[in-house]
Amino acid sequence: MRSLRGMSVVVDARPVGRVLQVCLSTDLKRMDGIWIDAGVKGVRFIDAERVSVIGSRAIIADERGERVRIKPNPLFLRAVSTAGRRLGAVVGAEIDEVSLTVVNLLL
Repeated sequence: MRSLRGMSVVVDARPVGRVLQVCLSTDLKRMDGIWIDAGVKGVRFIDAERVSVIGSRAIIADERGERVRIKPNPLFLRAVSTAGRRLGAVVGAEIDEVSLTVVNLLL
């Protein structure tokens, strides 16, 4: 997720902004969407269904996104083992570029 932050977002062969934040689902199994800074057009949310490709230099999307107020992302989520023992805090995730599912969580 950290490597996506600041990445350029392209729609119809034109850059529309840069990634501010990646939004994960509540079960932490997939990406829900991305928040981008579109400059004068403000902060926008692009749903994961509209993200076509996550490349090494840019993200290609089908639409520019909706202008909505950004939802704060919790900094840390407590990680607990099945035995109830604290493991640490989830601070990031590795996302598969094709399926947009979470491959690994970073503790």
